[in-house]
Amino acid sequence: MVYVNLPEIGLEGEWPVSDGERTLAARLLPLLPAAPPPGADGPARWGVVDTALRTVLEVIRDNGDLLFADAAAVTSRPGRVNMIDMPFAIGRLFNEIDTYHRLWLSRGAAAGNEYLDSCVERLEPEVAELRRVLAQAAQA
Repeated sequence: MVYVNLPEIGLEGEWPVSDGERTLAARLLPLLPAAPPPGADGPARWGVVDTALRTVLEVIRDNGDLLFADAAAVTSRPGRVNMIDMPFAIGRLFNEIDTYHRLWLSRGAAAGNEYLDSCVERLEPEVAELRRVLAQAAQA
């Protein structure tokens, strides 16, 4: 059992990792981008956050057959997380970011960049935690 605490992404609860999820987590880890180097600028840091989340979303989407083979991996319950929940949570997050980014951009490019910087501050620690959670799931 892996505990997931990613409130910004929208995933919180216990994750009873299935065999398919363990396999997929192990496949996913080497595809995630490395953390940005210390002192990296905002766009580079956003690029890592964006790429990591999109990679998780796409790999899970492309390997749904592996997840749907195990009924336990597709049953949602309050306080539980499964890998199938992840793309939905990430999709909602991207929709929210896109909506607010457009609003901030209406005030100018600097405001849009300021908003993305705030997203990086909120999400960078969660992407690192997501990597740790996936590594734990791969070993579960």
